[in-house]
Amino acid sequence: MFGVYFLILKDKVVYVGQTECLLDRIAKHRAENKYPPKTKIFDAFRYISSKTFYWLDDYYFRKYFEQRCIYRFQPEYN
Repeated sequence: MFGVYFLILKDKVVYVGQTECLLDRIAKHRAENKYPPKTKIFDAFRYISSKTFYWLDDYYFRKYFEQRCIYRFQPEYN
């Protein structure tokens, strides 16, 4: 499932990303928490998928939307 996802810590967006496989990417972030140099600490995540917005199937729209969200939320890890 394509989409844009948000890693959240204490109700604040700390990372915004885009991917072609949402659940696999979240699992990779959780696994990265075991390795300190790549750690992105988060306690929740949310996502917007291509099921909600069909145009997220397109890589360039997904990348554009991700950049807009990064600009809007100014996440710590981006």
